Amino acid sequence: MPRGLALVAFALALLGACATPPGARAPRPLAAQSVRPVPVAQDLPLMLIGAEFALQKGDLVEAAGRYTDAALLSADPAIAEQATRTALAARQWPLAQRSLARWQQLAPDASGIVQARAWIALAEGDEARARAELVTLTDVASTPGWRLVAQVLLGAGDKALAARVLAAVATPERLDANESSWLAMSQLAVRLGDSVLAERLSAAALTRFRSGDGYAWSAQLALDRGDKALARRQYAEALRRDPSSLRLRTGYAALLDDAGDAAG
Repeated sequence: MPRGLALVAFALALLGACATPPGARAPRPLAAQSVRPVPVAQDLPLMLIGAEFALQKGDLVEAAGRYTDAALLSADPAIAEQATRTALAARQWPLAQRSLARWQQLAPDASGIVQARAWIALAEGDEARARAELVTLTDVASTPGWRLVAQVLLGAGDKALAARVLAAVATPERLDANESSWLAMSQLAVRLGDSVLAERLSAAALTRFRSGDGYAWSAQLALDRGDKALARRQYAEALRRDPSSLRLRTGYAALLDDAGDAAG
């Protein structure tokens, strides 16, 4: 036999030795093998895609449901947080409770968990629990904590309840040494319809800090209640304390113009 044909015969013999042994079942062709699909209820990427699509079309309720399902399946606290915040925005309190429980299981020290508990307490009308959660929030995070407090109270459906909680939480003993927190809570009180609390916080901030911003906010409150003379005096004092502030000068100019003092 020629050498080339001998090599071919030897290769065929090797292939025959590697073939399926007698009695063994040959594997099915790849195209014929069945692939078992992942059930939709366990397909995390599909859940997240569905939640994102729901968000894009503005359906918060559907998005909250899909995110909550994903949160219960995933070990990622970011998904649980997103599920909780979406459920809160959609005012789906049972879903918010479920996703919050998962978030707390995965990231128990996240300050957003305390905020979410306060949000749910307000929605359920539990004034004492909401107050306790917000006090915890301010103790944990100081100035950023007050920002989280404001987010909760502004999102409350019952503004009168939110104002009562704010009055109980934003006390001189609890507000920190940062004037911006005092003024922000006074401004929040206005948004919640409690002008008395707004005035009280503004006066306390003015007594303690006596800054240009404090006098300017006091002037705005005076203007809101129709006392233009006091507003003018307070703005003038604000500028005396912070003469380089373009923002204060612009506000004072608008006040003067409104009072008919175009030259001023």
